[in-house]
Amino acid sequence: MVAGKIDLESFGGGSKAENVIEELTKLRGIGHWTAELVMIRGMGRFDAIPADDLGIRRVISLFYFDNKVTSANQVRQLATKWGKWRGLASFYLMMAERFSVDP
Repeated sequence: MVAGKIDLESFGGGSKAENVIEELTKLRGIGHWTAELVMIRGMGRFDAIPADDLGIRRVISLFYFDNKVTSANQVRQLATKWGKWRGLASFYLMMAERFSVDP
């Protein structure tokens, strides 16, 4: 950002999540997982889900896949149902697990 290689404000709410992730991952050291977290935490956009995160995969496995090992692709596919709120939904699922809500 300092070097002017990227301007996060140019990715306003109208940009598709996939486009933002594609641009962010062009930067050295930024992978898919980091790009998704930047979108959620740094940009306040909940239309991404850090599906490569093992904690997210574990909790989604618990609530949606009968506690079977779940891939990042399976998580992303499931999360499409949550639309622009998939990042927020993943947060609520993490909290549900933390507070021992039954699946």
